[in-house]
Amino acid sequence: MQEQEEELGDELDGEEIFEELTDYDYDDAYGLDSIDDLLKLDFLSIGEVEVDKFHFGTLPIAFEFYNRFVKESRKREPKTETRTGCGAQFQVKFVGVTGRWHVTRFSNVHNHELLEGRLSRLLPGHRSMSKAEIALMNNMRKSEISTSQVYALLASQSGGFDKLNYGVRDMSNQIAKVRREIPENVGDYEIPLFRSKWQTLVEEFGVEKKEWLNEIYEKCRSWTTCYIREKFFAEFRITSRCEGLHSLIGKYTKPHYNLSEFIEHFQRMLGHMRFREFYAEYESARGVPVMQTCIELLEMCATDTYTREVFFLFRHILVQSGAMRVVDYQTRDNSITYYVCRYAKPTNVWEVKWVDNGNVVTCSSMRMESFDILCETHYLCISS
Repeated sequence: MQEQEEELGDELDGEEIFEELTDYDYDDAYGLDSIDDLLKLDFLSIGEVEVDKFHFGTLPIAFEFYNRFVKESRKREPKTETRTGCGAQFQVKFVGVTGRWHVTRFSNVHNHELLEGRLSRLLPGHRSMSKAEIALMNNMRKSEISTSQVYALLASQSGGFDKLNYGVRDMSNQIAKVRREIPENVGDYEIPLFRSKWQTLVEEFGVEKKEWLNEIYEKCRSWTTCYIREKFFAEFRITSRCEGLHSLIGKYTKPHYNLSEFIEHFQRMLGHMRFREFYAEYESARGVPVMQTCIELLEMCATDTYTREVFFLFRHILVQSGAMRVVDYQTRDNSITYYVCRYAKPTNVWEVKWVDNGNVVTCSSMRMESFDILCETHYLCISS
């Protein structure tokens, strides 16, 4: 231990660190105090020089910035530089007396090579899809038709590919835009919110007196996420459990098999499942994942506790805990209740309760009980 302390002392000289801090120019620094500030940044254009100019209001903000910066710089290539500071301008002004647009300024001096006329339709400002084409594309996508096939159909209707002023990439961007409009975790509601949403939906379509719908609602404890989230079922949920097993069994058994043939192929299926578990155990024991969070000890402990697949799920939750904050807490005889919310959504508050007797931690969201692992609110309270 003394040798390690001496080595650390040689590496970290307090005077050198203080000199580096005193040389830091705080006038050029840019403050990041909230998640909203991070959303305004273009991480693809940020380099090491720009990173040195940031200072963070809290540790979770710095942690979230680090994860976003590493993710963007690792998975994406820098965009092609298209901005050259060209001074060419074309300004128009509407004159109410004449009822026409008049050119007020025109400058045709460019500092770059001009694009060929035949390629001008591919410029971002010229690429667009009509509402009818977007509707047709969405309907065909619902039928599991690939984007390239939809693009070929639209080109055929337009008279050829040269008649389209957009490409497959623009269609993919339009599909991503539609997906972003869908709320995340649309079925992951709290019980009171689910009841309110259900009542609003029933009243909107006027089906309050439908018996079949009332029977479905009476069985909501069997199919609604907010009711079954606290039950552990290894990520399987009601029908998905049956469908998943049926799909697996269907690969090995057929309806015309007799009893002996069924048992033979069923044993093959069990052998395949055992091999998958064996291979998962091998993947978990082979090597050590690269630690990517600031809580390295907790992350390292998770690598020894969980399988590799569950560990990746755990690490994502651990990263998400950086976007949570404790609003308030109450201390009782043998328990502590924390009130936790997200930085961007202060109105959604969850209760995390820690009981000393048995060292039990529970959360009102009950999001991860079905996986039998803790959610981001738990890790925030544990670290605090």
